[in-house]
Amino acid sequence: PEPPADREKVEEATRIVRDFVEPVNGNLEFSLDDDTGQMVVKIIDRATKEVIRQMPSEEMLAVAKALDSIKGLFVRQTA
Repeated sequence: PEPPADREKVEEATRIVRDFVEPVNGNLEFSLDDDTGQMVVKIIDRATKEVIRQMPSEEMLAVAKALDSIKGLFVRQTA
């Protein structure tokens, strides 16, 4: 996971982008994934609130989280 200072910078950047884009296009949602610390962009249908597209996808976020866990196990075994 990202160090706290880096995560704070990413959260601040995410907030700035969200505040800038929201008045122009309310279909976009910017957030930070809690597990990976990656920025997530969602395109949302305004009428149904359904997520039309998400980048990175839920699957890719799960892969990133799994790889991070494997990396942590490998480091502990080699130490």
